[in-house]
Formats: sequence, C-alpha cells, structure tokens
Amino acid sequence: MPSSSISSSDRAAALYTPATGARIAARARLGAKRGGVALLLRAGALLCIAAVPVAFSAWVDPARLIASRGPEEAIARTLASGKNVAGFASYDDRAIERTLAALRTARPEVLVLGSSRMQPIPASAFPGATFVNASVQLATLDDLIGLYALYDTDGRRPRRLVLGVDPWTQSHHTDPQWAALADERATLMRRAGIAVSPVREYAALELATLKRVAAPEYFRLSVFMLRQHGRRGIEWQATDREHNALKTKRPEGTVIWPDVSPSSAVADAEKYAAEGLAADERFADLGARVRGREDALEQFIRYVRGEGVEVTLVLSPYSPVVYDAFAKLKGTTPMAVETQIRALAARTGVRVAGSYDPRVAGVVATDLFDESHLRPEAMTRVLGTGR
Repeated sequence: MPSSSISSSDRAAALYTPATGARIAARARLGAKRGGVALLLRAGALLCIAAVPVAFSAWVDPARLIASRGPEEAIARTLASGKNVAGFASYDDRAIERTLAALRTARPEVLVLGSSRMQPIPASAFPGATFVNASVQLATLDDLIGLYALYDTDGRRPRRLVLGVDPWTQSHHTDPQWAALADERATLMRRAGIAVSPVREYAALELATLKRVAAPEYFRLSVFMLRQHGRRGIEWQATDREHNALKTKRPEGTVIWPDVSPSSAVADAEKYAAEGLAADERFADLGARVRGREDALEQFIRYVRGEGVEVTLVLSPYSPVVYDAFAKLKGTTPMAVETQIRALAARTGVRVAGSYDPRVAGVVATDLFDESHLRPEAMTRVLGTGR
C-alpha cells in the first residue's frame, strides 16, 4: 500500500510502543500534579488576600470585641478611687461595670439599670440615698439581667431598682456585646427560672464575634478609627472635671454629656426622624421574642421583687418629632410596647415613671440632648411622674 494512503491514525499507531505510552502517562501525571499545586497556590493566595482585612479589623478592633480587658479594669479602678473618667464610651462598659461592682464598698440603696438613655440620671434625683447608675450603652434585656446579677448578693443587693425599659429592650439582640456579663446573666436567669443554655449561647457568642470581626462593615469602621484616632483609638483619661470634650463617667456611674445647644438637639432629632429612624435596626421588629423566653422580663421583675427589692420601670420620652414618626413604623410600634409594659407593671405591682410620649411626660424638644437622651434635669422630673 503506498505510504500516502496510510492515515495519520495508522501512523500514530505504528509509532506507539509501551515505552512511549509510559512516557505520555508520566507527563500527564506530572502535568496534573503541577496543575494541582498551582491550584492550591492560587487558593492559598486568595485566602491570604481575604484574610488581610479580617486581620486588620482584629488588629484595630474598634469595638473592643477581642481586645484585652486591661483598660476596662483600669477605668473601673479609677472610678472606684473617686475620679471621673472622660472618653470611657470607646471601651466595653459591660466589662467596666463588672469590675467596678466588685470594687464598690457600699451597698447601693438605689440601683439604676438601662441603656445610655438612663445614664444621665444624677444622684441628686434620689437625695440622701446611696446611688449607683450601672447603665450601659445599647442595653438589652440580656445586659439588664447580667448587670443586676453583679449586685444580687446579700452584701450588694439594692433596696430599689430603677429599670429603664426601651422599646427594643425585649426584642433587640446585640450579639457579642453582653459577652462580658455572660456568666452572671446565666446565673441569674437560672435563679429567676428563665430558660437558659449557657454552653450553646456562649458558643453562639463566640461565633457572632468572629462573624462581626470578619464583616466588611467592621473593616470600614476599623479604617475610619485608625485614620481618626490611630491604633490606640480614643484614650480615656482620669479627670477632676465633669464637663469635657467627651462624655464623662462619674464614680457613681452618672454620665455627663458635653455641652449640646438646644438648637443642635432639635436639629439632630429632626434629622433622625427624617432619615435615621427607618434604618435603625433596633426598631425593625419590636414584637420579636426569643422562643421560650417570651415572659423573661416579667420573670426577671418578679424575681427581683421576690428578693424584697422595690422596682420602678422608667419609660424615657423621645423628642416630639421622633415620637410622631413612630406611627409610620411597620409592625409593633413603641406605642404598643408601652401598652404591654404598663400591663406588665400592673400584673407585677410595680410603678411606672414617664412615657415614650413626650407630651404625656411633659417633655419638649429642648429637654433632650438629641432624639432620645434626656438632659439630667428633665430626667429627674420624669422620675417624679407616673404611678
């Protein structure tokens, strides 16, 4: 047969030998191995690149989610020594209160607990009484229970608990923020008969912390904090002054705000009502409750009352323009929450002071620092109202 009539496949078959096949297979294996190594290297490089912003966020840690609690312990010791502390708000105030409670030498006759909306309450609102304000920023029911547990001993238990209840107190969950009080919270929940699973919830806290550190929003916050304040962030300082450029915490726990003009307060409230309220996640689902803990606030109050402690629930008013904007919220409104709280108070026999409605509470826009934080003199007036 002429060579020209032999097909290319026939020529390839004629040239193929076992040795040739072995070499081809070896080259294929080598190519596959190199391809696998290259794939692993690319994947590793991508993981390293992805880990950079997470590592950066953990390094800056603007919310102090994983940082050492050394500064918080130092702040607590400074407060216990009788000094004021400016710039405390950039630190974990749950951890501050945890250390400070153990350093207090006198039993508080009046203990105030709540969110930052309760922090301006001054000792002068309760003349002649040993007074502690242990309120923390953005407090939820988890925080209130953990904070009260710090004082739920024979040597520290107060005679009166003044408890600030915000619209979101029972519904909002702040994930890692109450981690510093996790042990105390679990202990008191068991005492009060509230369902609790400490191991599972602690694991959930750890996971929530990792998720928050890895979130793009935390990276952006870290970049902002580094640019504005450097690696060490806003540093706290001991001071004899009460009015400073930053919020100042007094030894008994009252927070002194920087000077805010009435016009600025009104402008801030109007801006919040127009732009901020709709995006405020605290008001997203006020009717939400943790399954099995729907009555946790009531159980907590009944427990405190059972220990012989007088309880006053405080509904701190909002700026009029903000309260009017509440009517536009979907789902459960703060007005409905107030109705629920008043019914709870009637069932448990406790007093309610104030109202979310500023007109009922006798509050005007200039009585506040912003959309929701009352000035101390107005807060003192509100505490004297109600039944």
